[in-house]
Parts: sequence; C-alpha cells; structure tokens
Amino acid sequence: MNDMTFKIRATKTKRRFAGFLQFVFLFCAVAALSLPATAQPAVRQARAGSARASQSLVLSADVVADEGTSHGWIVIEGDRIKDVLRDARLIPLDARVIDLDGYAYPGFIDTHNHVHWNVIPKWSAGRLFNNRYEWQLDPVYLYMVSNVYGDRVLGRDVEDEAIKYGEIRAIMGGATLIQSRYAKIQPEILIRNLDKRYKADSYTPDIRKLDDAAAKAYLSAFDSGELKRLFFHIGEGKSSDPTARAEFEILRAKGLVRPGVVLIHGVALCDKELQDVKDHDMYIVWSPRCNLALYGETLNIEKVLDKKIDVALAPDWAITGSSNLLDELRFANAYVTSQRLTEKISAKTLYDMVTKNAAKVAGVEDRLGQIRKDFLADIVFTRKLDPDPYKSLLKTYSADVDLVLVGGKPVYGAYSLMGKLNPDCNRVVVNGREIGVVTTGNGTGDRKEKQEFAEIEDNLRQALPAIAPLHEE
Repeated sequence: MNDMTFKIRATKTKRRFAGFLQFVFLFCAVAALSLPATAQPAVRQARAGSARASQSLVLSADVVADEGTSHGWIVIEGDRIKDVLRDARLIPLDARVIDLDGYAYPGFIDTHNHVHWNVIPKWSAGRLFNNRYEWQLDPVYLYMVSNVYGDRVLGRDVEDEAIKYGEIRAIMGGATLIQSRYAKIQPEILIRNLDKRYKADSYTPDIRKLDDAAAKAYLSAFDSGELKRLFFHIGEGKSSDPTARAEFEILRAKGLVRPGVVLIHGVALCDKELQDVKDHDMYIVWSPRCNLALYGETLNIEKVLDKKIDVALAPDWAITGSSNLLDELRFANAYVTSQRLTEKISAKTLYDMVTKNAAKVAGVEDRLGQIRKDFLADIVFTRKLDPDPYKSLLKTYSADVDLVLVGGKPVYGAYSLMGKLNPDCNRVVVNGREIGVVTTGNGTGDRKEKQEFAEIEDNLRQALPAIAPLHEE
C-alpha cells in the first residue's frame, strides 16, 4: 500500500489559491507488521486572534458523490455540511483547512450488528447448521460465547465497556451509524446508534415468541409516526429449513408485512415472499460472511436486486461475521466474483449498500448516506488505492482509514492527525499502527462518559478469559 501524505494548515485563508500550496510537506514512515505506515502531518495553528468558536472546518479531498468524484473542499459548521466547494477561492476566510490526499466518503451505515458481543473472539463450530436456533444450543457455542457473555460481560458488569469496545471496532471500518439492540439507550460518544432517537427499533429474539400485544404496540407506533423502521431476524437459516422458512408467515400473521419493516438475513425467503417484500416497501439487510459460515448459503442477492428491493450490507457480528464494514465489503465482493455476478453487482452497487441505500434502509436518507449540503457531517477519509473510488473502497482495510468524522467531530483516525485535531483523543496501537480515538465526553455524567481506552481494555481483560483484538480477520 502507498504511504499516506497529510498536508494540514490552520490559517486565516487567503482568497488566492497560490498561497494554499506553499505549506506542503512529504513525510514517509517505515511500514510495521506488514501494515502501511502513517505519515506525519504538518500542522500550523491559525494566526493569533483569527480563531473563533464558530470557525469553519474545511476538509479537502476527492469527494465521492453520486454526480461524480472530483476534488473539493467540504465546509463544516457545527454538525452539518455547510457546502461542498469546487473552487478553493470560495473557502471562508477564517476557516481551518485540512488537506487530505485521498477519498472522502459519506460515513458508512451498519444496518445490523450485535456490537456488545464483539468483545468476544471469533468462534467456529466446524460444521453447518439448519437455522439460528440450532447453533444457539451448540455446546461449544454455549461454552465459548453465550456463557462468557452472560457470566463475564453481564455478570461482572462490563457491558458498557463491551459496547464501547465494539463501537471502536465498527468505526475502524468507517461506520458512523450502527443498528444494534441494548437493554437501554446508549449515549452517543463515538458512533451514532440507530434506535428510538431515529424512530427505529428492533426485535431480535425468536419471532415465534412475539406476542400479540407487542405486535400491536409496534403497529400503533408505526401509525402514530413514532416508529419508522423495525428490524427482525427473518429467514435466518438454510433455504430448505422449515423453521427458517416459516418465519415470514409468522410476521405476516402479526400484521407486520408492511412498509418500514426491515428483514435481517432473509436467506430462506422464497420468490413469492421476496415479491411481498417489494410490494410492501420493506427492506433487507444482507450479511453474506456470517450466513455462509453458519449455513453454507446466503441471500439470493441477484434475485433481490432484480426485484429492485432496497438492500443494505452489514456484518451481523464479528464472532462469525466480519470485524467491520470494510471487511464485509471485501468479502461480499469476493462472493460476488465467485458467483460471476460482477456485471450485475458492481463495486458501486456494494458501495451504495453501505451509504445511500443503507441510509434508506435505516430511514435516515434525509440526513445521512451522502456528502451534500445540509446533511450531517459524518465523513470517512481513506487513502487512494485505485483511480476508481468504488474499486478503491473494496481494497481498503482499517489501516487505510485516515480520519472519521461524526457530526463534524474528529473521533477516529491516524494518531499523527487525530493528535493535532483532538489532543484529548486516546492513543492506541493496532497491529503496529498508532491510531487516535475518542472514548470520553457525552454530557451525561455517567461513568461511561469518563472512561479512557486503557481503562476500558483493562476492565474487559480482568473480566473475560480473552478479548477479541480490535481488528480480527
């Protein structure tokens, strides 16, 4: 992989673009542990008296947008994108400008993950199952995963630490919004949580146990506008399995084959049920790596796209799926290639599954999923690994993520950059690479707000027999 070059300046920007190029420095570092080294950014503070609380932050990169990819300057004020400029002469005079030599993508949207479980290392039973209810009773799974979570994570009161650790794993892959399910609403320190604040909810237990009262409550919430998206595990198992195949009809009997419902997995859905999904404006989340690991097959993604069903890509969890969305993208691409579907499912199609299509599945397409004026400033900056931004993304690893913004705030990235943008970030070494990550400060005053990464990791190591690495192949 190529070395990264950062050119940073914080100055009272002059209108003349000629001056803009005077402060370029090239830094090279030695690669460590087979991962690319991180170049050191050159930083200069704004002139005395020029900075102010409402100062714009401007980030320069090749901006990936539906209308095409070109070099631009993303102007951020508060938590929003104020503008995307194509002419440097229009940069606000008092802006703090950061030049990044790579691509700028909208923050990726992970439409399904079990974040709080991702502190547990990967597990494999060495065999396939018919449906999710089978492996949940597997003795090795119970010993290595389920009992560890119950006895160690919950039993030793480190669920908050497990959630934050899982969120760090997600944001390393560029995710800025994630769908999961917790016992209580979580403060958004590092990443956005797709929950009731976004008019979203989920039911992940056995669909056969959904009682009529709960179903009616969901329907009432939809009717009142309190709920826009409702996520269910449906059809998770082999396409030939009767139990997995019966789940969609159970949903129908509850009145929940309707707009706004999101089906996670859907491997066992037949053609007629897929048509019902389309006809009722429902959505699907595709998790190929986890599906293939557990069942040996996955969603008929070709048929789903032929029916023009809105589908998003997500890892499900790291224990049998991918460590993060970047890894899931690469896996999905390998699967598509193996099935000779690349003409129908391009790199751009996969990119859409974690950006604008994922935003539609999540019900946030009016504010996330694209880099555009007035949208929330959730942005991922990566190295440029291919002239085509979509093919470049499919070559991208977490080590190639230079910076992640959530609501205009730098929360993760190369420490050489994060240390300058947010001196309060935690310095963490992952596979020989220094990263900076923000783990504190949400205004709630709870203990989770004040935890530094070292405390999070130490508490988890004391409670669990082993914890998953932040990045795990």
